[in-house]
Amino acid sequence: MPKTTPRTYSARHANALYMKQLRSIAYAMNIIAHTPDADIDLIAECAALREVAKRFNALPRSQRPGSKAAASLAAKEDAIVGEEGDLVERIAAIQAQTMEGIRAKARALVAWEPSYLNSSQPPRSDEQIIASILRDLVAT
Repeated sequence: MPKTTPRTYSARHANALYMKQLRSIAYAMNIIAHTPDADIDLIAECAALREVAKRFNALPRSQRPGSKAAASLAAKEDAIVGEEGDLVERIAAIQAQTMEGIRAKARALVAWEPSYLNSSQPPRSDEQIIASILRDLVAT
């Protein structure tokens, strides 16, 4: 049975997530860096999300339906998705104070949902610009 994740979004919801992240990035770019460690908590939360995303992606992709292994896999997926959700909420609530904090958010977002790097929307789409900004931030 192919693996399914509860992290599926409608195009409208995905666009809203893109726009929220873009507004956060744009706002943070106007902030003058306060201190070198101003974003230490944010960066730690982002690193934790990247690690949780790695654990999720390392899970086996299929198990025989109804087997103990399938039930165990589903329990592991549920636990990881819950942990991801908690981290995402905490990260979204923290305003980045430095470019390093902004980059940490971008890297965490891409680790959590790699498809954000590649917009499948038609040319001149706002999602293409957002994907481009994320690629720029992750590359630096």
